[in-house]
Amino acid sequence: MSLLIKGNISLPRNCGVCPLNCLGVCLAKNSKTDVIKYLKKRRNDCPLVEIPTPHGRLIDADFLIHMLNLALMPIRCSAGVDIDSMNEDQKIFVRTVINQIKSAPTVIEAEVSE
Repeated sequence: MSLLIKGNISLPRNCGVCPLNCLGVCLAKNSKTDVIKYLKKRRNDCPLVEIPTPHGRLIDADFLIHMLNLALMPIRCSAGVDIDSMNEDQKIFVRTVINQIKSAPTVIEAEVSE
């Protein structure tokens, strides 16, 4: 699970100025950090990421594609009607919407629940 901290805070330049560094312990990693070593940079395994702003709503694109496919299912399954019976403009529209969702920039990588 991730933690999102909303507010007027930017990604720290190094561990020495990081608000999650408490007396040499990285609270984000729950491990000791050699602050002297990381005075000019962040740890390579730093879990903090910056979310670009401005941005719109962050949604689960995989779930949206799944819901679109479910919405199309009655079209596919109704008596004698399936997606192949859609006219070419409708097929192009559906494919375009799904491709736009798939190609949208990823702001936060997907996670697997623990």
